[in-house]
Amino acid sequence: MMTTAMKRNSRKIFAALAALLMWVTAAAENSTSSARAQQVLDEVWNAIARSHYNPNFDQEFRKSVYDKHRDAVLRSANDREIAENINRMVAEIGDSHIQLAPPYGEAGTAALRAVNTPVNGNDAIAADPGFSVLDVDGKVVVHQVFDGSAAAEKGVRPGEEVINIDGVAIQPEQPVFPGWTMLTRSLLLRGGAGSKARVTLRADGKERTLKLERRPNNGTFFQVGALPRLTAVYRSRLLPDNILYVQFNLFVPEMVSRFRKDIRRYREQMRGLIIDLRGNPGGILMTAEWIAAWCCAREVPMGKLIIDGTTLTPRSVPQPRAYDGPVAILIDGESCSTSELFSGAMQDAKAAILVGAKTPGMCLPSEFVKLPSGFRLQTVFGNSLRTDGRQIEKIGITPDLEVPMHAEALLKGHDEVLERAVKALQR
Repeated sequence: MMTTAMKRNSRKIFAALAALLMWVTAAAENSTSSARAQQVLDEVWNAIARSHYNPNFDQEFRKSVYDKHRDAVLRSANDREIAENINRMVAEIGDSHIQLAPPYGEAGTAALRAVNTPVNGNDAIAADPGFSVLDVDGKVVVHQVFDGSAAAEKGVRPGEEVINIDGVAIQPEQPVFPGWTMLTRSLLLRGGAGSKARVTLRADGKERTLKLERRPNNGTFFQVGALPRLTAVYRSRLLPDNILYVQFNLFVPEMVSRFRKDIRRYREQMRGLIIDLRGNPGGILMTAEWIAAWCCAREVPMGKLIIDGTTLTPRSVPQPRAYDGPVAILIDGESCSTSELFSGAMQDAKAAILVGAKTPGMCLPSEFVKLPSGFRLQTVFGNSLRTDGRQIEKIGITPDLEVPMHAEALLKGHDEVLERAVKALQR
């Protein structure tokens, strides 16, 4: 049962953790004046100060940050430069999830525009071409190819670099927010069942372009506030030695029923469980509690959320038929937000081993604020801590077994992180 404090903050928490999935809009190129720059600067600063978890924010950062960067902001020639200079300013605060319309290159702007452009197909049914992607060595590469998909039929291989989707160039060398891997996933998932994705891949110095039909993936569409419509996809399979492998791309409640069904189906024969959170940007904290409730037979404290001076201590409630065997969680540099809270909590409770690469330490509750000037600001209003009080923000979660990924290994059919996790569970 929720306490009064939790009820008071539940709306904010939901909006915040959903907002960690990131909605961005390109800044305008309009010419501007110092008066407009001052207006935007003060709107941003006051919005951050009002909601920041540090009640002495303005006093602490006014001289060292605001005053230091004010002149540069006022010299901005247009809205894009205002955003650039203010983002340079707020970076010195040291918190993730404080962001004001960053500048994009031409390729990034085109990708953001395309993500929100409908394509032909049955838009009521979530679908994809049949492969997932990860950031490997600074490139967007194919990670897994799914059986029965168009990608499998056309011979798409893990390790191939994705360089173009539907005429949109994938250029990781150009800065863009929320990142090229996430944008690539959105481009692959944006068409409904029956639509065709025109994908250009590169491997061994050679390029090829394929037309891949998007087929139903049992995913779930959902919308939160002004965020674009998102697609949550859950996949699982039984590996050799009866190890259940589970992968989902977002922490949303719809994933829990699928996970629960798998646990109930395989519980008696399972010798291990692998939860793959690589590339998972997070989502809703309650989902992490429910997932933990089905993969650990004892209570798992989910750390601490400090919001408006109130400390919340969410925790799982173990289910009667929860799985009670060894668990491995796969993480990487794109496992953010709720992925970090969940993996850190399971590690602290000694309920799982973590395999892969260190997470980025982007784990603050945040919300989006539309400013009177028309700019949109993402700003934090709370703090997230591990169970023992350690910070996650700016530090991240370190795996128990650090295993790098390489495109060359994927091309040869080896997912080094997954293979290491299987070996760890077989001991």
